[in-house]
Parts: sequence; structure tokens; C-alpha cells
Amino acid sequence: MIVADIDTEKLLNSRRRTTTFAPHRPAERIIVEIPLPENPANVTLDREFNSHPFVPQTPEEMDESGREIINIQTMGLAQRLQHTDCKKVVIGVSGGLDSTLALLIAVRTFDRLGLDRKGIIGVTMPGFGTSNRTYRNSIALMRCLGITSRRNFHPQSLTNNTSPISDSTPKNNLPPTK
Repeated sequence: MIVADIDTEKLLNSRRRTTTFAPHRPAERIIVEIPLPENPANVTLDREFNSHPFVPQTPEEMDESGREIINIQTMGLAQRLQHTDCKKVVIGVSGGLDSTLALLIAVRTFDRLGLDRKGIIGVTMPGFGTSNRTYRNSIALMRCLGITSRRNFHPQSLTNNTSPISDSTPKNNLPPTK
């Protein structure tokens, strides 16, 4: 006897998304009817599955995985900058986690390539949803990292889709940190 767990919904979804399946040739079909329970949510599986199979389980594995991810991102950006002979990048810095990580990867990449950090242009665009704390964090982070910082605030761009976010005049008008 063979016992297996089959996620039919996952298979159906995969077939819908993946269009590389070759058209099937007409063939004699064998139909096997398998009785299924009325409510599949109540079915128990014969084995246990890790709900987070790609998340490292120990702190050591998590540290190693994090270093690997950072190295992959750094090398990817370095390759792109070298391929395009680019010496500057512009990053929107909000003070939140995503933009902070992007900025730290850019700094690490510039350091690895021996490029001047002033080639990293961090732009804050405070708006209605920006808190004082995250704004101050973004300013302090840019100063601490020694990158070029700019502040662009155009309230009309937040309510009018046709307004430009910035003009061609560079602005280095960040307030001092406390």
C-alpha cells in the first residue's frame, strides 16, 4: 500500500500560473474516483510539515543566512554599477526598515568597490505620513554614513499627480540633528 499527501489546490494553482506545460496528446484516460471528505480543513496529514521551511531554525543559521543575503545583494548591486560604469545611486530614505536596509547595502557596495560614499544620494521626501521620529532617523542615518543628503518636499505633488517631485536644482538643506 502507498500513502501520500497531495495538495490538489496547490497543483491546480501551479498549473494555472505555469504555462510551460506542453499540450497533452489525446490519450485514453483512466478515471479513478477517490472519496474526499466534505470539509478538507478537518483532514489530518500523516506527517508534520515545517510551516517556515526556508527560515533558519537556530540563531547561528539565521546569522549565516543574513550574511549570505547581504552579500548577494551587495554583489548584485556591485555588478550592476560596474556593468553600467555608474558612480552614483539615488535612494529614497524614509527612516523605515526597507529604505535603511537599501541604504546600508549601497554603502557596503560603495565601500567594496572603493567608491566615495558621497556618490550615494539619500533623498528624504517628508509628507503627510512621515513622523518626526522616522524623519529624524533618516537624517541622522545619512549623516552618520557620510553620504550626500537631499530633502525634497513638494506638497503639491502629494495631491496633484502632474506636479514634479523635484526640479533639477540640488538641495542640501537638511536641518541639524539634535
